[in-house]
Amino acid sequence: MTKVKSRDCFSSDANLINRLITDAIDDLISRNSLRGAEKKAKRKNKRNVGRLPMLVKLSIEEFSRVLGSNAPAPGGGSVAALSGALGADLVSMVCRLSIGRKEYEQFNSTLTECLEKSVALSSGLLKRIDLDTEAFNGVMAAFKLPKETDEDKKARTAAIQSGYKEAVQSPLGIAKECRDVLHLTHKLIGKSNSNALSDLGVASQQAFAGLEGAIMNVEINIPSIKDEDFKSKTSSQISALLEEGRKLKDNVYKYVSENI
Repeated sequence: MTKVKSRDCFSSDANLINRLITDAIDDLISRNSLRGAEKKAKRKNKRNVGRLPMLVKLSIEEFSRVLGSNAPAPGGGSVAALSGALGADLVSMVCRLSIGRKEYEQFNSTLTECLEKSVALSSGLLKRIDLDTEAFNGVMAAFKLPKETDEDKKARTAAIQSGYKEAVQSPLGIAKECRDVLHLTHKLIGKSNSNALSDLGVASQQAFAGLEGAIMNVEINIPSIKDEDFKSKTSSQISALLEEGRKLKDNVYKYVSENI
């Protein structure tokens, strides 16, 4: 998620993102990259102007084009969520490549538990790709509220502050789930298929990138919040998450690099 810094950003709302997604699909169709269902999705997007298409339903190429556009969202928060989800998916792969193999029978309980958790974490983080963009759009919507009267100004200020808090809570949730993915990678050290050791290492790196990226998106919005108690508690949380996550990542990297 990108911090709102000027009024210019407020014009880049869901309508703009929708048009950018439609343009991306138009471009791909013109190069004969999409067929059937994708063409139907393109027509549906044009009918639903003003509604934000789900980012997770886009192809990798489509998502990349929208991400690289001049729209302020999706941004870093959504990418952090995606990074964590990919880490969780690699954990799932490592577990599936280990379960049922004789040399890892003694770890079947741990592998099965980690697989169940990684699948759930991937699902949750994928949902957060869109939720983070929605949180950013909420801040923009609050800035667009009327400010003609004192009552308007008061309501607008309250909405902006509420929006900023949500803009902090969203990436904070991403960071916590990425931390949970890191715990899974750490738990699989020495208990999973050695042929997938590099995949376990990448899973850890992806999860930490998601955690660290999400925390950056927390930090950039904290200064805009006036609730000092909220700011203090949030700052303590992110410091603890970073320290915990970095230790887990470093331990996994050390093991992988020494045994690969």
